[in-house]
Amino acid sequence: MKLIIALTMILVIVLFFKHKYAEGLWFGGTILFCAAIAGKVLKKAFDRERPAFLQLIEKTNESFPSGHATGSTIFYGFIGLILVCIIAKIWLKLVVGFITLAWIGFILFTRVYLGAHFPTDVLAGFLFGMAAVFISIGTYITVQQPLKNSLRKLQLKNQSDAIIK
Repeated sequence: MKLIIALTMILVIVLFFKHKYAEGLWFGGTILFCAAIAGKVLKKAFDRERPAFLQLIEKTNESFPSGHATGSTIFYGFIGLILVCIIAKIWLKLVVGFITLAWIGFILFTRVYLGAHFPTDVLAGFLFGMAAVFISIGTYITVQQPLKNSLRKLQLKNQSDAIIK
């Protein structure tokens, strides 16, 4: 999960340096709110213990839903979906979609294999992560123009493109 946080920070900083403030706020805000805050709230609400068998790694907190599954699904799913939206060739869209889902699936499998989670933990994390991505996209489409207007009022030269229309 630390890697996801570091990659998110790097990506948001790059977007800000490219004056793509709206996309940076959208991406960073989605990871912060959905993966970090909402994920922790769900873990505390369910408070399910981790598996007591096949402990190949040290485990520290609640199990359901998997934070790694949620964070990975949101981060890589977001990037994969945006790439699919901006790529023109259908075959390349399919390749990107397959690679994205395969990578997320690999991460989910490793969490169960290492004994850190039950399969239902990673399934719930995946479903929550996908829901978060699609809800975030719908929210961004709705607030995209008001956000750009607010950035303009702050005299920030936002150069964000309409990735998803």
